[in-house]
Amino acid sequence: MLSRGITIAIRYSSVRRQFRGPDSTTKSDEERAVISYPYLNWMLIPMLAQSYAYILAGRWMQVLYEQLSEQLESGDTTLLANTHVASSSLKAYCTDRSLEG
Repeated sequence: MLSRGITIAIRYSSVRRQFRGPDSTTKSDEERAVISYPYLNWMLIPMLAQSYAYILAGRWMQVLYEQLSEQLESGDTTLLANTHVASSSLKAYCTDRSLEG
């Protein structure tokens, strides 16, 4: 959900225009895109990076799950505890961070 929200925010900020630039001399100068404001970049870019990190962590969990499935078919349970801990903690962390974002 974070990636969907941040995508909407960045797209809207790229299209939305507001106020003229600080070095604007005439009223006919074009307004600046909201995305060009440093504060907005300071807010949005870290959330974009987080969303990419969560996507990569999800892919890593998929690989770990596939390895676990192969091991369980042969009766080996060595990855079971590690997979459980990783998936549980990753879910809690990503949910908490997404709510904060």
